[in-house]
Amino acid sequence: MENLKTDVVVIGSGGGGLAAALTVADSGGKVTVFEEKRVIGGISKMGMEIFAVESKMLRRNNVPFTKDDAFRIFMERTLWRADARLVRAFIDKTADTIEWLQRWGVNFMVEPFFVHPDNQICTHLVKMKNGSTGPGSFGVMMNILKEKAEARGAEIRPSTPVKKIRKEGGKIVGVSAEDKAGDGIRQGLVGFAPAPFVRDALADNTPGVQDSEGQIDAHSGERNAPSVLAVCRFGQCNFFAHSCCSLLW
Repeated sequence: MENLKTDVVVIGSGGGGLAAALTVADSGGKVTVFEEKRVIGGISKMGMEIFAVESKMLRRNNVPFTKDDAFRIFMERTLWRADARLVRAFIDKTADTIEWLQRWGVNFMVEPFFVHPDNQICTHLVKMKNGSTGPGSFGVMMNILKEKAEARGAEIRPSTPVKKIRKEGGKIVGVSAEDKAGDGIRQGLVGFAPAPFVRDALADNTPGVQDSEGQIDAHSGERNAPSVLAVCRFGQCNFFAHSCCSLLW
């Protein structure tokens, strides 16, 4: 049994997981990412565009669609079943997400991309190395996040599924995982309370570890299971691979 200690454990290496790992590592924290598959990036690698409202790119293209418009349409189309505070926090951070990704070297293009006549232009298409875009272009973005996180000390373990979230006194203290050889790993969190570097790097809107409420499904308005055992900046760590088309369907 391999026993390890870290500041933050991230379960899953999809978009939210790698963004969380990079945020913590860039702030000086020690972070370990466990991914059950042998390939890093999860289902996020299949995407091509990110939803954002009032980004600098949209403003340069004179797109009038606002955060208030997006919030109203989202809530109406989920029949107000979604958590309005959480939806608002997500929408308000979408433009910051694009700028954050751009700072790490992800390039985007903004073009009309409609599957429904009611949809607005708010998709930011990830560019591939040849300057084009298309299904799977998220792979470029995921590789950038992985490389930047590892360069700052993040440990990313593929083929290592988490088998159990360990708790003591009702609080999360670590996880138990298993590597591809079948050997057990006990990963402990140094402390349950987020360390100062984590608190400083993260927004105030997002709940703590055991209270993390996960992501909102764009169609049902319901939350999915949280993907990280960390506090994450809502717009950056939990960015959606949903386009405006799926959000406003």
